[in-house]
Amino acid sequence: NRLLADVQDDLDFPKDLHKLHELCDVGEYEDYGSSWRIIGFQRGGPTTDIRGGGRLCIDNLIYFIQNAPRVSLHMMRERSHRDTPGKNYPWAAASISVTRLVAGYFGLIDELRGTAISRENLQYHCNYHMLLDENGLARLFCLAFVLLDHEYEVTNASYMEFPTVLKNTKTNFSAIVDQYDTIAAC
Repeated sequence: NRLLADVQDDLDFPKDLHKLHELCDVGEYEDYGSSWRIIGFQRGGPTTDIRGGGRLCIDNLIYFIQNAPRVSLHMMRERSHRDTPGKNYPWAAASISVTRLVAGYFGLIDELRGTAISRENLQYHCNYHMLLDENGLARLFCLAFVLLDHEYEVTNASYMEFPTVLKNTKTNFSAIVDQYDTIAAC
């Protein structure tokens, strides 16, 4: 289960951090420094933020940047360079919340405790088929992240309103995914 996987013992994790850093094109790689803040981590390095979502967060960000570079990198730059203080959000850190939102929708985590739930529960979810292919969760992450950014923009939210934006995104995401399932059944 990559959702809340401990990244400390993951031998591929440092390579993937390098890959993420390179894809974001924020200068020379550093383990700790200002480039990670440009990407949207809240501190000078990503590992403390990533604890909230495990390895899957990095996988989702890499997928998003590789498959929708124009959209994803624009989002990242907009959120790290907005002129009005308080009118941005930490892009990469927000991706952790989005990863958890999507995983919570499918019952892959216990949203109250934030712990992983057995994938066996997934087969009982009405939309589980959306996750059957290798990139299903990553594609749904991309959708949810774009919805979050759009909600943030249209409501002209501040950083302090992020929980409300996330809640509205969850509602919108659920409605879209549920509607898709209804349409697909026709």
